Amino acid sequence: MENNRLNTAMMTCPITMTESARAHIQKFINAAKKPVTFRLAVKKSGCSGYAYLVDIAEEPQKNDLSFEENGIPIWIDKDSIPFLKGTVIDLIEKASYQKQLSFNNPNVEDACGCGESFTIKIPAAS
Repeated sequence: MENNRLNTAMMTCPITMTESARAHIQKFINAAKKPVTFRLAVKKSGCSGYAYLVDIAEEPQKNDLSFEENGIPIWIDKDSIPFLKGTVIDLIEKASYQKQLSFNNPNVEDACGCGESFTIKIPAAS
């Protein structure tokens, strides 16, 4: 994957994360028995069309590009970048002290009632 690291050296990471999200993700990376990286993609899924695919992965996928954000190494699926551009990842606390990553994505037009999938804004043709 060295090639992708060179390709993204001049690219800005398309996402940012809050300090609480960074600390949460770092705990999972530190707890792994092998070297791992935070991986993010968008896939077609759910009733609204798309869903986030979040993973702590040992190996990048074929289409992944390598970035770093707030000290966290990240692999992002190249085809997902237009859907993720400008997204801020945060950590929210839900009922019973459960924590969950939250995606504040400016590209999302609508989300389903369960919150598991979303619709992306389609840019107007030029």
